[in-house]
Amino acid sequence: MANEPTPRVLIASRQSDLAKIQAYMVADALRAAWPGLEVGHHFRESLGDINLTDPLWKIPERGVFTEDFVQGLARGEFDCVVHSWKDLPTENRPGAEIVATLPRADARDLVLLRRDLPEGGDWKILSSSPRRAHNLQGFFESFLPVKPASVEFKSVRGNVPRRIEKLTEGEGDGLILAKAALDRLLDDRYAEFAPTREKLQRWLQNFWIIALPLELNPPAAAQGALAIEIRSDRADLRQIFAPLNHAPTFEAVHWERQRLSDHGGGCHLKIGLLQTRWAPDSSLRLTIERGQTPAGVDFSHRGAFGLTRAPAPVGPVASLRTEDLFETASIPVRGVSDDPSAAADPLAFVKSAPVRLAHSRALTTEIAALLKSRGPKDPWVWASGLESWKKLAAQGIWVRGCDEGLGTESGLSRGLDHLMRVNAGRSSDRTPPLWARVSHEDRAGGLGDDERLIATYRLTPKAPTAATLETLKNAVAFFWRSAALYKEAIKHVPSLKEKDHACGPGATRQVLEHDLGRSLEDRLFFNELDWKTWVETSSKG
Repeated sequence: MANEPTPRVLIASRQSDLAKIQAYMVADALRAAWPGLEVGHHFRESLGDINLTDPLWKIPERGVFTEDFVQGLARGEFDCVVHSWKDLPTENRPGAEIVATLPRADARDLVLLRRDLPEGGDWKILSSSPRRAHNLQGFFESFLPVKPASVEFKSVRGNVPRRIEKLTEGEGDGLILAKAALDRLLDDRYAEFAPTREKLQRWLQNFWIIALPLELNPPAAAQGALAIEIRSDRADLRQIFAPLNHAPTFEAVHWERQRLSDHGGGCHLKIGLLQTRWAPDSSLRLTIERGQTPAGVDFSHRGAFGLTRAPAPVGPVASLRTEDLFETASIPVRGVSDDPSAAADPLAFVKSAPVRLAHSRALTTEIAALLKSRGPKDPWVWASGLESWKKLAAQGIWVRGCDEGLGTESGLSRGLDHLMRVNAGRSSDRTPPLWARVSHEDRAGGLGDDERLIATYRLTPKAPTAATLETLKNAVAFFWRSAALYKEAIKHVPSLKEKDHACGPGATRQVLEHDLGRSLEDRLFFNELDWKTWVETSSKG
């Protein structure tokens, strides 16, 4: 391009606020990659925007938001189209090609729930997705402190602001939507959309906002990713867009769409798929697949993508519990921190801070009372995993999401910082929240910079039983739930170091690798069940 006149790129997209924002994001990336490049825009409605009556899965045409743009590409009306990639059919379209994508936004779904949800009521949840309706069966009955008598998923159409407005007007008790869409609409970089953003900021203060767990509700294939589509014969545009392409996102979406295609493709499928890095700076990729095949067979799988594992050793395996090697004793609530706000009055700190509960056993009577009194606009409560979430909900606490057993390093809670401020009516506040991590007193290691430890109990080593010692001596492979368990076990059986060790990808891994002096990359699993499944499969050859 250096020896040619600076070209002009005309970007097409739908004309909703969200679609325009996404087109502007691509335009900004183009200008950053090619200073001096002239970029224009072409906005118009698609078939899916015109037909707002039928649920999307009932509309016979595939690519209802994208097909007519391909015809415009073929006629040369514009140079490229920016799509929400999940809207594209899984089949390749003759004469057109996806050449680039930007880094993927948060792929999770959110549910917005009325603050006055009726206990024992017949709830209507607004969503047009068969995937969500299938995968969230039982969620509302198990993960909320208020229980419905029944849950009905009710079709809803319209853009994101209109859907939230319908919930505000009382058309339903809850609404499920893609977090990526809401995040982009709340981004304040484009003044043109300030009126929409301000309405959303007002409305969102009225709801409980919950991040739906990926393990139960993986997103639609490609959710949160943008697709930049050009005509296949435009080599010049392929060169222009090459610097923009985010390869990890492109590869992950390709995998998801191929898996969806294996099942027939289309938004009518009750299937969620995700491939993503377990943490922003990790090379380890998590895959989640859950739903129901067109033949009516339910399936659910979570694992690691692209890992080559050495075979599992043959023999007995074990995973110890905290109670096998420790006594658990409550202690007076105290702040284990140099931060005077946490150390001087830990309960006052908990009262005003968002809270991460490392385990349901960390919950004291005083802290439970503080958390149960919180409303939608108050700081959020976050759980370590699904089982802890359910136990907290059973005690009357509204939990906004969980780390799904992946550890704080996964960033699942940090990805909600801005939304938490919007929910509280503090949209203009850019100060990162300081979280209270409620755990045992020796948990100070591995804390994030945004956390202060509030200790509520103590783990005291105890003599292992004869059966536990026998397990430690005879098992050939172990899955470690915590670094504390591993370190205590080594004291009793030093030869344990020579065994086969597995763990999760978080802080426990760091301790084990340092002590063992070797990498555990091929022994990382997302939970004990994943490890056991692999051991059983590996032993069968």
